[in-house]
Amino acid sequence: MAEGMDSYISLADKLIKDNELRNKLYTDIDDVFYSVWKLPATIPDWVHKVVSTDGHDAIMTATRVMATLFPEFKVLPMATNQANRKRANDIEAALRWNFYNATRRNQGSTHWDVIHSAFRYAEVVAQVIYLPYQEKVLEAMGKSTARIKAARRYGDLAFVIHHPSNVYTLWSDYGPEKVLLVRTQTADEFKLSWGKLADTVIDTKKDGKDIWVTSYDLTTFDE
Repeated sequence: MAEGMDSYISLADKLIKDNELRNKLYTDIDDVFYSVWKLPATIPDWVHKVVSTDGHDAIMTATRVMATLFPEFKVLPMATNQANRKRANDIEAALRWNFYNATRRNQGSTHWDVIHSAFRYAEVVAQVIYLPYQEKVLEAMGKSTARIKAARRYGDLAFVIHHPSNVYTLWSDYGPEKVLLVRTQTADEFKLSWGKLADTVIDTKKDGKDIWVTSYDLTTFDE
């Protein structure tokens, strides 16, 4: 077990190291979006700093324009006969219904988040959660399923849009082979996410301040 865990830790370290330049780019993009910029140390004090908001304004304008258009879902039928065309249409309707209802579940719009990430980072990283399966997972973890049951009033799918710098993917010719999700949360949020698996995290605050926990969630086809 220890050897297997060591291999996963080595893989996670490698994925993070290989993407250092990518994450540096995302950090620079965030700085432009939030107008974070400091004068070089060699500039005299009498120089007045004015930071342009063009980067933020361009991204938000494009997001607002495109967010007015609800996405269309297209599923190609497996064959040209009437039965397969009808099944493809039914799947499209189901996807449209689930996506629309999922956008009603959160305070923000999933549709907005997808478009905003596309314009801001030229990349969208979304995690699709099938709630009936998640309900079984929570039961196995010893957690209450009340929240999941309430969430299912808006359909069986939930969409989580991650910051692309938190997701590391190992690709092959066949597609993504391994995906690492790194999340930094308060200890309280960590316990809500992981249930009994987070029992080793005892304290949630120290000196009146939140304790932060970083989790590494690796998904592979190996096991």
